Amino acid sequence: MDLLVGGDYCPNCRLSRPGYKFQGTIDKQIVNMINAVDISIVNLEYVLNRNNNLGIQKQGPCLKGSAESIKYLKDIGISHVTCANNHIADYGVEGIVSTIDFLSEIGIEYVGVGNNSDEASSFKCVTKHGKTLALINCCETEFSIASMSKAGANPLNPIKQYYSIKEARIKADYVVVIVHGGIEHFQFPTLRMKEVYRFFIDAGADAVINHHQHCYSGYEIYNGKPIFYGIGNFCFDWDGKRNSIWNEGYLVKMHFEKNGVDFELHPYIQCNESANVQLMSENQIREFNARVAEINVVISDDIKLKTQLDEYMNANSFDYELALSPYSCRYTTALFRRGMLPSFISKNRIIRFYDYLKCESHRERFIHFIEEQYKKYEI
Repeated sequence: MDLLVGGDYCPNCRLSRPGYKFQGTIDKQIVNMINAVDISIVNLEYVLNRNNNLGIQKQGPCLKGSAESIKYLKDIGISHVTCANNHIADYGVEGIVSTIDFLSEIGIEYVGVGNNSDEASSFKCVTKHGKTLALINCCETEFSIASMSKAGANPLNPIKQYYSIKEARIKADYVVVIVHGGIEHFQFPTLRMKEVYRFFIDAGADAVINHHQHCYSGYEIYNGKPIFYGIGNFCFDWDGKRNSIWNEGYLVKMHFEKNGVDFELHPYIQCNESANVQLMSENQIREFNARVAEINVVISDDIKLKTQLDEYMNANSFDYELALSPYSCRYTTALFRRGMLPSFISKNRIIRFYDYLKCESHRERFIHFIEEQYKKYEI
C-alpha cells in the first residue's frame, strides 16, 4: 500500500483572482505521482464560505476559497484531505458544514473535523489490496476546536490520541497520525512535539507527519518508524512570500509492507515567481537534501534543539510582551514597538502569569475565564 502526503493547500492571492483557471497549477509530474499511489492526502487550509459569512473573531487571517479550488483537488487525484487545522472554523459552523458537505458531494474523503468532538476525533480507515490503513488527524488548540455540541476540528490531546491509536490498531494493519502544529516559520520542532510524536509511535503508530509551520523541517527514525516534523506548504500563495522557506516543501511517499514502512521525499517549489507547484531540479534536490540533513542533526540532539528554540524564541518574543501590555490599538502598538511608550510588565505580573500558565489547575481556571470572555465577542 502506498500513501502520498502533502502539506497546506490554500488557493490564496494569485490563485484566488476572478476567473483563475486551476488547470496546470500542480505540475504534471506531481499529478502523475498522486495518481500512482493508493491514497493521496493534503491539508485543506481554508473553508468554502458559500454564504459569504463574516469571519470569526480570532488571531490571524480567516481563509476561504472557492468550490472550483476544492474540485481541482479531485481533478488531480487527491483522495483525502485533513481538516484538523487552525482555519477550518474561520467562517463558523456554516463554513464547516458547507466544506464537508461539498467534499462529500464531489467524493473527497476527509478526516479531523466533524459536527461535534466525537465526530471530529473519528479516524478514517482505507482498505487497498487487502490491507487497511487508519488515518488519525488532529491539530493544536486555537480557534477551530470542536466541542461536544459544536462543529470543529479534532484537538491535539495525547491521551485521546493514545486511545484512538489503540482502537485503530485493532481495525487496521497500519496507522498514520497527521498533526497540524508547531511554530510558524521555524524549521525545527519543539521538544514537546518531539516527545508527543515519539509517544504516538510508542502507542502503535507506524508514522507521524506534521504540517502548519509554512516551512519544511526534518525527520527522524524512532524505534524503526518515521516522524516528519514539518513538510511545508503544498500550494499556498501569499503576497510578500517569495524566495523564502515559505516556497519550499516536500511530499512524503510511504510504502507500507509487512516488515515496516519505506519512504521517499519529493521536494518542490511552490508559488514563488509563478503561482504553481513544480518538483525541484536535480541540483536543487541535492542542496535541499543537504539542508534537511543539517536539520536532522539538530533534531537528533536535544541540547542542540533547545539551543535553536531558545535563540528563536528570544529573538521573536515581542508579540508576547505586547500581549501583557495595555496597548491594543495600532497607534499605541506602533509607539510601543519603537520604544516610545513604557512597558507595564512588572515583576508581580510575571509571577502571576507564570503561575496561571504553569500550574495545571490555575491554567484550567485561567483558560475557562478567557473562554467565557471570548464568547462575548464571537460572531
